[in-house]
Amino acid sequence: SLEDLNIANNKVASLPGSFEGMKRIKRINAQWNALSTLPKGLLTGTALQDIKVEGCPIKDRDAIDGWDKYLERNNKQQVKNVDQRVKAGDLSMGLGTKEEYLANNRDR
Repeated sequence: SLEDLNIANNKVASLPGSFEGMKRIKRINAQWNALSTLPKGLLTGTALQDIKVEGCPIKDRDAIDGWDKYLERNNKQQVKNVDQRVKAGDLSMGLGTKEEYLANNRDR
């Protein structure tokens, strides 16, 4: 089943509402498309942990249904990733503290 979707740089104007049934989708790269909103259910009806929408004309992300829940999941995953890197001794890239890293990567 689909976990990663990369549709970056494709002039996509909308995403289908059928994402809601895709329980395993974790990451979507939709950067630099024509998306102005996200379909209802994408952020609430999936386990999506990371969606990249930089370069899309989405005006008010906070108004998108489920954006707050998505940010909570995304932040939990970011903390988990940082913790794993710290345990592996791989946090030597000048990212600062875990809190600084999360603050800088919060609103993708």
